[in-house]
Amino acid sequence: MTSTIKYVKGNILNSANNSNKRILIHSCNCNGSWGGGLAYQLALNYPKSEIEYIEICDLFGKAQENNPLLGKFAIIPSFTDPNLLIGCLFNSTLGGLHHGSKESILLNTEVALNKLLAFVFNDTDTEELDSVDLKLNNFMVECYGLQPSSTESSSKYDLSQFQLEMPKINSGIFGVPWEETELILEKLKYNVEFTVYEL
Repeated sequence: MTSTIKYVKGNILNSANNSNKRILIHSCNCNGSWGGGLAYQLALNYPKSEIEYIEICDLFGKAQENNPLLGKFAIIPSFTDPNLLIGCLFNSTLGGLHHGSKESILLNTEVALNKLLAFVFNDTDTEELDSVDLKLNNFMVECYGLQPSSTESSSKYDLSQFQLEMPKINSGIFGVPWEETELILEKLKYNVEFTVYEL
């Protein structure tokens, strides 16, 4: 399958330009720090989301070499804008100057995105889910009211209604050339459209 990428000019945080329901996807460390780049801007704009992100890091992974959150994801409400969810890709144990290698970040980006899409599309047949994935999925459903597509129960957030948006992830603090992440997006298991914001 091949994903498509639509590029738009603008600031991804400017919700005045976008009234659609959207999941804003960004790269994260597993250490509970939104200290730089877009993550820092998210922390300023959505402080309750940052608190939830830190709690997820504390509950499901600690700063260690084989962090159980690596290659996982979390979708967190913004708590102030009902049309905005924040998708966190855990693709480096630490942030800043101590981030993982380019190869590790790209691998964990691909794994985390495929798991995020499996959750959104309610693909419960995937064999790649481990016990941490299942606990995280249950946590997001029970704590945030996220509802994967094709399910019948009512919930606060029906993920089938949300578009997938991101900046040029990994290319800032993590220093990975965007073209290499772009190749990852194009070869994901799910046929989806990503809207990528360029400043």
